[in-house]
Amino acid sequence: MTRVLLGLGSNLEPREEHIRTALDLLQERGAVRVERVSRLRETEPVGGPPQGSYLNGAALVETDLSPRDLLALIKSVEGRVGRSATGVRWGPREVDVDILLHGDLVVQEPGLIVPHPRLTGRRFVLEPAAEIAGDFLHPVLALSIAELLRRLPERLGRGAPRLLSTPEDLRGWVKTSLRNRFTTGLVPTMGALHEGHASLMRAAYRETDRVVASIFVNPRQFDDPSDLDRYPRTLEEDIALCAENGVDAVFAPSAEDMYPKGFCTRVEVEGISRVLEGAIRPGHFSGVATVVLKLIALALPDRAYFGQKDFQQACLVRRMVKDLGAPCTVVVMPTVRDLDGLAVSSRNRFLSPEDRRKGLALPRALEAARRAWADGERNAGRLHAEAAGVLGKEPGFAVDYLVVADPETLETLQGDADRAVILAAGRAGSVRLLDNVLLE
Repeated sequence: MTRVLLGLGSNLEPREEHIRTALDLLQERGAVRVERVSRLRETEPVGGPPQGSYLNGAALVETDLSPRDLLALIKSVEGRVGRSATGVRWGPREVDVDILLHGDLVVQEPGLIVPHPRLTGRRFVLEPAAEIAGDFLHPVLALSIAELLRRLPERLGRGAPRLLSTPEDLRGWVKTSLRNRFTTGLVPTMGALHEGHASLMRAAYRETDRVVASIFVNPRQFDDPSDLDRYPRTLEEDIALCAENGVDAVFAPSAEDMYPKGFCTRVEVEGISRVLEGAIRPGHFSGVATVVLKLIALALPDRAYFGQKDFQQACLVRRMVKDLGAPCTVVVMPTVRDLDGLAVSSRNRFLSPEDRRKGLALPRALEAARRAWADGERNAGRLHAEAAGVLGKEPGFAVDYLVVADPETLETLQGDADRAVILAAGRAGSVRLLDNVLLE
């Protein structure tokens, strides 16, 4: 039998009865035995449409079911309690049962991720879990539930951030920050948020007094209209992730508000914007530079946060801010990877299991070059050969480019180097993936 930690919730009456019924039904056939149940706590909803408050709790159970079989049982129980499989995303529900931890297993499958991906940022989950299973270890972080709760800053996981829909809303929020002499962190995004974005938000939370995240699918950086139409829009879910990671305000304007009638200005960063992604997607980086500079002008941040996964974009923003003297520090945070090594990306949700397997050639190739660097190799040609050799063994991955470049100018390196970045991009099926490794 394996110890399993479950999260419990309900916000449709009778809330407590729904939770108790679900626990009874889980034990009905003997495959699950409930050891302990926490007190139920009243909590405000995070994300979704307007709805009533929740009762949240946790249960420690024993089972010999696999995570997949346990999930199937849970879905069956939720249905018997009355929850509809076609309900509104993040909407009201009779009962919600989540697998938080399943022994020391780590599972990443379609529809099933264990440990629960948002366990560490949810106070309403960690508090009841710590009450009954404070010693239960998170198998990836090697921290107990009690320690995870202790490390959760007071501001995180409490209520939704303020939603700012227009530039005027943002200016008003900024005036309050300036009046109170708060420092501001800006996290520019296009939504469809994931753990990579969350890492930027947490860094901004640690380093500034107030955090604003922008969620704006910028039409000016798409060269293919079908890509713009296909880009996922998940605002409610995104706001929930922002709430869990220390964001105070979300700026989610319309394209008409950002580019009103008569808008005719474009920002161009020469050199960096013309190579690699810029050569493949003409005009893309002009769209990026224009929207980022406008966001900086509106939010007046002390620090703006970007991910290393989009290395060329980060280089471009740094150059622009330096050249134009914008009073803002550009902070670039390390790439966040899934357990299999793939860099997290909004596009990963479109990968089939087979295409994901093909795409893993990309981080493997970069890791081969990194190991060669760690072993003392400094010749750009031989580093390129190490990575190319791995990519060549995966014919299902179509390489767009593989370059060993200077980390500041992105000029291709020849001969030996003291610092380098290897940038690579290509397609796994119909999904385009980017990755890089910084060598210094």
